[in-house]
Amino acid sequence: MATLTELSQSELANWLPQYGVGELSDYQRISTGIENSNYFVNTTDTANVHRWVVTILEQDYPSRNLLVPLANSLQRAGLPVPRIVTNGDGNSVVSLVGKPAILSTRLPGEHPVNPTTNQCMAVGRFLARFHRASSGARSHAKLFDRDLNWLQSNGEQVAPYLPFDQQSLLRRALGHLKSLLNRRDLACLPTGIVHGDLFRDNVLFTNRGLSGVLDFHHAGEHYLLFDIAVAINDWCTDGSGVLDTDRTVALLRAYNGERPLSAEELWFLPLFMIYGATSFWLSRLRAKFPPPGQSLQTQKNPEEFRAIVQNRCNAFFYIDPRLLAAKA
Repeated sequence: MATLTELSQSELANWLPQYGVGELSDYQRISTGIENSNYFVNTTDTANVHRWVVTILEQDYPSRNLLVPLANSLQRAGLPVPRIVTNGDGNSVVSLVGKPAILSTRLPGEHPVNPTTNQCMAVGRFLARFHRASSGARSHAKLFDRDLNWLQSNGEQVAPYLPFDQQSLLRRALGHLKSLLNRRDLACLPTGIVHGDLFRDNVLFTNRGLSGVLDFHHAGEHYLLFDIAVAINDWCTDGSGVLDTDRTVALLRAYNGERPLSAEELWFLPLFMIYGATSFWLSRLRAKFPPPGQSLQTQKNPEEFRAIVQNRCNAFFYIDPRLLAAKA
């Protein structure tokens, strides 16, 4: 995540003792991402070195009260997620330079750039296990915030800044989503806690496989299919926005092996992929064209998701359940 708050060595050194994790030896800011301020931090006690991540929460996330119960539920299930450390008073969110901050374990691995089929399978398995294991924290979850009102209000905000062809595409996508999200038969789709942001830059791999999943700040109660669609859009798409069939089937087959997908989920998947792509297109456009009075935010390129939205609107598809029957 981007460094929005600069920390000095003395500020960190004065903050860490409450956790009993040893003395600060060195730290490094993390420059990627757009929302929070993150630092890699190393501490030592006697001859041991411990690796941590300090995250300063720059926004008031709806999921803040969910973070610790969710992390605990996932760790009990044996999933590779960071452990959030509590201080001597039992608090997990503690003020640092006047802002809420958390200390968590640093997991090994690197973010994949060009995902392989095996990595897509690993993500599918993780996501299904996450959807099952997260049910223990469901009472702490708020509704996922990217509902139809969010889509429409952000669409109205950014549309005047777009060229005519992109305005037309946005109207078309929002029309699909209004029809989708007003359907009564969506009630048949499973709901639960979704990660909401399972992109490559939130997943770590070593040469032994998937080693960590990060950033649960957008987690909330929603259709589980939204998570699947977001993951496929990022992990199974080429640079022009076109879906890669092999990677898509691999991810879905691995997911289905852990939590069988219903016929309704497979039928609605193409529309949910428009939903996922449009929501991230809008969030990137909103960062590029903030409302009057708000400062320009660190940006990621909206064009990536514009291309995905266009492809998903133009190339509807159907997943035959027989494709998912083979073992992952």
